[in-house]
This record gives sequence, structure tokens and C-alpha cells, in this order.
Amino acid sequence: MPHAVAPTHRALEPPGRRPAPPALAPAALLSNGRLATLVTASGTGCTRFEGVALTPWSADPIEDREGVFLYLRDRESGAYWSLGWAPAGRGAERYDVAWLPGALAIARMDHGIEARLEACVAPDAPLEIRRVTLRNHSGRARRIELTSCVELALDHPAAYAAHPAFSKLFVQTEFVPRQAALLARRRPRGAHERHPCAFHAFPGPGALEFETDRLRFLGRGRDRGAPRALTEPAPLSGAVGSVLDPVLSLRRTASLEPGAEASFAFLLGAAGDPAEAARALEVHADAACIQRVFEAALERERELLKRLELTESQAAAADALAAAML
Repeated sequence: MPHAVAPTHRALEPPGRRPAPPALAPAALLSNGRLATLVTASGTGCTRFEGVALTPWSADPIEDREGVFLYLRDRESGAYWSLGWAPAGRGAERYDVAWLPGALAIARMDHGIEARLEACVAPDAPLEIRRVTLRNHSGRARRIELTSCVELALDHPAAYAAHPAFSKLFVQTEFVPRQAALLARRRPRGAHERHPCAFHAFPGPGALEFETDRLRFLGRGRDRGAPRALTEPAPLSGAVGSVLDPVLSLRRTASLEPGAEASFAFLLGAAGDPAEAARALEVHADAACIQRVFEAALERERELLKRLELTESQAAAADALAAAML
């Protein structure tokens, strides 16, 4: 597999101590000219589409808990963790990060489950793909929930930063069963306003749960590190519509026999209207197409580096520096 994770650093935490995030680890700035994504080694970052912030970004180096977050939860024990260090902030038996041309990869081992996360932006479509591969290293069958959480801005960064709560009042969500996707649109406040719609999809077999109400997902008085959706064994509510504080959250459950491996993909992107979003999701719905996207992103980045006369290590250093500046 051309995108296998190459270990670059390892974080091993003593029992009973709160882990620290990876220090000055790789980060990736992924873009195709229309959609741009920042992904850090901690799993944080932001996504923008043609100048519109799909997700919030306050550039707070202390909190550093904004991004597109993916969680895993053991259905039997109730143990949960995030695929990146953030937002759950839990130490792993192994935590490796690798910068790859056109992608960033994180691999970790927790509770006998090896998880690999690979993120890239499609070269020919305004969407990012986060591919998750799980492998069961324990000696028993496991049922693992995969849950996403995308907090929405869907506004120009300055307008959102000026008054986030007011900005969120105009976002409306809906569920599209055919594409296993959630859509979010901003209701215009005037005839001159034009905003893209955001979409988040989790294609695959089996039952799909979803949530678009941030308060229901997090719970009162909780944060992204310990959301109610992960600490309580209840299904996601399926709420859509005009919610006061919107998120896009999708969930499926994977069944893994001992030694078994399974791959999944979460898609996040933007389009001018729901019809364009549906076309993008139809094209990128299967595993073979997703593999081709990763290969195309790799090739596109290598061609760019060749034109710029940069080595891969120089490009990785530039990405890390740019992420620190952001």
C-alpha cells in the first residue's frame, strides 16, 4: 500500500499520567486550489473552501482542540479514544505520525485495536477524505463504534470570529439517506448573499446514526474530550433542521474478528448546491475510488515538489513551519 504509515515519533505514557500532545510534530497543509485543509499531528486543524471557513479555527496554541474529530468506542467495555491525540487527550500504547506527499497519517494502538488514519484532499473535487483502517490484535471478537464530529462555521472567517453564536443561528442541516450524508446550508439574510453548502458522508454497509445538534452530542457542561455521545451508550438522536449550535456527526459500528482488518472513509467537502454535493459523493462512494484519490493526491504533490525543486523532507519542514505560524 503506497500510503502505509512510516513511524516518525512515538509517544509512550506512564500509567496514571495525563499525556502531553506531540511536540512540534508534522503537520500537513492539503489543498487542491479550492478546498484547503490543515491537519496537525495532534489531529486538530481546519477546513476552508474558496475563502469560506467550513470549520472554526481560532489558532489557539494552548487549547488546540478544533478540527474534524473521529472517535472510537468499544461497545463492550465503553472505553473510547480519538484517532488523533486531540480531543480526548488519552495516551496510546503506540502513537506514530508521518507526513506524506499530499497526505498526513496517524497510527495508534489502544486496547488491542490498531487504528490508522490517513487524510488527503481530492485533486479534482472540493472534498477531503479521512480513511480509517482498524485491525483487531486482541484474541476476541470486537465491536467498535466509529463516530465523527465536525463543528460548523460555514461562514467567512472574520464574520464568524466576530460573533460565532449569531453566525450559527443561520445554519440549517438535513440528512440525505442515498449518500449516507449530512448537508448543511446557511440561510441567506439578503438576496445578495451566496454561501456554499457543506456535506459530510460516511459511506458503507449497515446502520448509520447521525446528529447535528452540538448540545446533544457534547452534553451540558462537557467538551469535545468527553462528549455525552461517547460516555453514554445511547444512539445519536438523528436531529436535523435549524439547530442553535450545529455539528455534523455520523456513526457506524464495525465488527472485527481476531486478526481481522476493515477500512472506512469519512468525507467532508463543499459545493455550490446540494445537487453538486450529491454528484461529488456519488463519484467517491466506494473503496476503489478512494484509493485512486489517495494515489492521485500523492502523484499531484510529487509533481508540484518537482516543479518547485523541493525534496519531500524540505516540503515536510515547510508544512510544519506553516502550521506553527497559523
